[in-house]
Amino acid sequence: MNRTLLVITLSVVVVGSALLGQQYGEQEGQKSKALIELVWPSFDSFTEADRAVLAGFSMTCNLQNRAKNAYEVISCLREASSDPNAVRPNGMDQSQASARLESMISNAESSL
Repeated sequence: MNRTLLVITLSVVVVGSALLGQQYGEQEGQKSKALIELVWPSFDSFTEADRAVLAGFSMTCNLQNRAKNAYEVISCLREASSDPNAVRPNGMDQSQASARLESMISNAESSL
């Protein structure tokens, strides 16, 4: 009986931890998205590849912990783009992802 209770308790703890982790991840993702939208208000309409570049670089530089202004967002993403271990879309190397980011920044800077 004690072993059954232990298995049930551990199962509840594991499932609970997974749910809390997912919720935390979603909250952090929403913070990063809100910061990205300071620079690119139309982020949701970007291509999947462009959203993936921004999402990967934002995870790499921990964008959700940065100051809430457009210039800090750009600085953070550029910092991540020079990191050889940055999160990037599958099939896109560092130079391609960095070039794509710079193109997006160039397009956005005219409206900042």
